[in-house]
Amino acid sequence: MTDAVFAHTLFPLLAVLGLGHAVPRGEDVLSGGMPSYGVYATSDGRHLAVSAMEPKFWQMLCTTIGRPDLAPFAFATGSEGQRIRGELEAAFAGRSLAEWSTVFEQVDCCVTPVLRFEESMENEHLQARGMLVEVNGVRQFAPPFKLSESPFAVRLPPPEAGEHSAEILLANGFSNDEIASLRAQKVI
Repeated sequence: MTDAVFAHTLFPLLAVLGLGHAVPRGEDVLSGGMPSYGVYATSDGRHLAVSAMEPKFWQMLCTTIGRPDLAPFAFATGSEGQRIRGELEAAFAGRSLAEWSTVFEQVDCCVTPVLRFEESMENEHLQARGMLVEVNGVRQFAPPFKLSESPFAVRLPPPEAGEHSAEILLANGFSNDEIASLRAQKVI
């Protein structure tokens, strides 16, 4: 899912192509139009992301939260969808993020905690994908795309500021005197 976030622009794109305009926020499939896909607050002000759009995931979600009566309404829209969303909001507000995280770690129904950015740095998936690397003691982002035949590796540390200025300027026709003058003027 993380690697394919960009592909989620498919629904707004199709709306624009088919309708000539985007569907208003809150009414689109992925922005609140269906209760089976959304973000829900927990009792401690944190949030859970729900993406239970396939029937098997929705059924498991309803069973897990103790609301099997909601099972027929995964794809409800309009006022009925908002009513079901309200039922889910009330259910999720009954426990903390940590409590729900423990519950949902045991089942497969596409519900996950929304992490704070600081927490995401330690996320198991991002760690496994090598999304953070350390170069010369500095932790930084790695490229998000992974090519099996050309795996990412830090071969050299980044250059220091101005480290290659003279070399580049010499290669582009500047004389040593001109480079010295630029240094004296603090241009480089």
